[in-house]
Amino acid sequence: MATDWEEYRKRIIGLGDTSTRKSYYPDLQEKIKALEESQENIVSIYNAVSDGIVVHAVNGEVVSLNNRAKSIFNLCDTEENLITSKFNLLSVADNPNKLTIGFSKAAKGGTSIVELNITADRKANEIPVQFSTNRISWNEQEMLISIIRDFSSRKKYEKKLIEARENAESNEERFRMLFNNMNSAFAYHKIITNKKGEPVNYEYIEVNSQFEKITGLKAEDVVGNKVLDLLPDLEPIWIEMFGQVALSGKAIEYTDYVNSFGKYLRFKAYCPNKGFF
Repeated sequence: MATDWEEYRKRIIGLGDTSTRKSYYPDLQEKIKALEESQENIVSIYNAVSDGIVVHAVNGEVVSLNNRAKSIFNLCDTEENLITSKFNLLSVADNPNKLTIGFSKAAKGGTSIVELNITADRKANEIPVQFSTNRISWNEQEMLISIIRDFSSRKKYEKKLIEARENAESNEERFRMLFNNMNSAFAYHKIITNKKGEPVNYEYIEVNSQFEKITGLKAEDVVGNKVLDLLPDLEPIWIEMFGQVALSGKAIEYTDYVNSFGKYLRFKAYCPNKGFF
């Protein structure tokens, strides 16, 4: 982190390293030593943080940057040489205009947060980053400070999440097609018990189109409703039998005449999760 500390130090007459008068100011010498140690601590912290820190002019010209910033920009040169060569943040941004607008906002006292890509090496590999920029006073001059966060890992996770969501949606669509075009009726239910834990009713959660054809019940009328509200004359044996499946987890296969539907039906029931069948 470039400073003018040595220059300021020399202005204190008689306190140079070769001065014979410095022994006359022991208290001041101690204060200078403490300030120098404090500066070293600040530089250590400055270079140890995980985000890049860049002090720069509103036009993007860099006056100071920490080690992490050099790493993000893949810069091997010294800070002094980078400053001398007038390294500019706009030169590595894929959208310099977007960054310029952000810097202008920060220069007026606001906080600018900009996400864009930077080209950090000769291979032209783009790195997604976030610039969080504010105005500061630096060596008695109005400057900007940008905290630069590398979003490469976040973007990778976002890409994986998007791919996972797309795969899930695709799988769901395939499942939905299979679900609605299968030859057998399918219904998913939640068992309802009384205070003693005995099955007394069940609720329809989902049904397929074949269920509608066989039972004559429409999905929009069934889903979310209880079977006894739809079929008040349903024999209790069906609730008891399906309740045992949902509560014990034991699958059954059963054929019998269902008065409510006026036909013989063959049932296969199993429990995917306790309380459901």
